Amino acid sequence: MPQLSDNEKCLRNLHQKAGKAMKDYGLVADGDRILIGLSGGKDSLALVEVLAQRSRIFKPRFEVVAAHISMENVPYTADIGYLSDYCRQWGVEFVHRTGKFDPDTDPNRGPCFLCAWNRRKLLFQTAAELHCNKVALGHHQDDILETLLMNLTFQGAFSTMPPLLKTDHLNVDIIRPLCLIRKGCAGCPRFYGLYGTEDERYILCAGPLRKGNRRQ
Repeated sequence: MPQLSDNEKCLRNLHQKAGKAMKDYGLVADGDRILIGLSGGKDSLALVEVLAQRSRIFKPRFEVVAAHISMENVPYTADIGYLSDYCRQWGVEFVHRTGKFDPDTDPNRGPCFLCAWNRRKLLFQTAAELHCNKVALGHHQDDILETLLMNLTFQGAFSTMPPLLKTDHLNVDIIRPLCLIRKGCAGCPRFYGLYGTEDERYILCAGPLRKGNRRQ
């Protein structure tokens, strides 16, 4: 039997653990229409591939759409054409929505928080517009553990991002199919397309909004 390459091993691990998370936590059900929050990072790219493949060959049967959310007053760029072509490659509908926010709206909140909050708000609005009942985000196990430590340190609360978050007031649930994967897709060369490499098609918050971010 031919030996698998590192990339093939990573992809197999990715699909196996995502499938386990979807089954163990009941993330997907028959008839779901899922909106993927496609930032352009390698984890969200991997999420497109995983959900697109599973929607075609595995039960339960569900539909997938991907959305990229931009903020007009945030200094970053994204290769929208690349994201659109990538989704088309996997047979996934792609939409791009643009919004903006006033960083002086809440003096007790930093601009990074306000940017993230407004992007998430627009993502949920897009889900409603496209008749999606779930939003899939690319958070992996390290993200979940990091959030737990931050909440313990800064808020004294033992809490983090769950694999499945039901939001009855919004009629849209949040799912995190990569929740069992350590370090996300850092070991998969296939997903090095947009940022963190020499090919800087995607530049996340290149300006002053990242200063003072606790995750740094």
